[in-house]
Amino acid sequence: MNTSVAFWKDAVNQQDNAEDARLILVEATEAIPSSAELWIALARLETTHQQAKKVLNKARLEIPTSYEIWVAALKLQERMGDTNQVDIMRRAASAMIKREEWIREAETSEGEGAILTCNAIIMGTLGYGLDEDNDRKELWMHDARTSIARGKYETARAIAAYALRILANRESVWVAAAELEKHQGSNEALWQLLEDGVCCQGMSSG
Repeated sequence: MNTSVAFWKDAVNQQDNAEDARLILVEATEAIPSSAELWIALARLETTHQQAKKVLNKARLEIPTSYEIWVAALKLQERMGDTNQVDIMRRAASAMIKREEWIREAETSEGEGAILTCNAIIMGTLGYGLDEDNDRKELWMHDARTSIARGKYETARAIAAYALRILANRESVWVAAAELEKHQGSNEALWQLLEDGVCCQGMSSG
């Protein structure tokens, strides 16, 4: 059986019928089970969400360290209306890429309109590999500013939300989050954040 990804991609591209292409990809994933690209292509051609989910679950068993498979699974869940994605991302955090690369994956998802996936990636991986000895506040604020500079405001908002969960007693984190909402969010979101911040700071000082 041919083990060239290019060979199978070419075979798929020559098909005019989606079902024929799907059957070829079934063979392709059997021939090269380590190819995330082929598994994702197969999942996209499945006619039901449940069948696509089965394909991606099988792919995760074959290549558990492939971040592409994890992200594809998140996007599928978002399309299915399943918002319980953070637990999946906590398991996916061990995939062999750096936290900065996860942030870029979140930004890519934002660019594709997959906002829930973007948020799940940040919530599940932003703290990966960090402990209290790290200057997490400065690091996360830098992450947020970097995403803002790239025009990825939902990613920056997710980073700020995660930082607020972990560092709720740090006034400067609330100020940074408020600045983001002031310039890129809505008045309603800004006022809600300010109310939450006043409440949280009051409780921590009480």
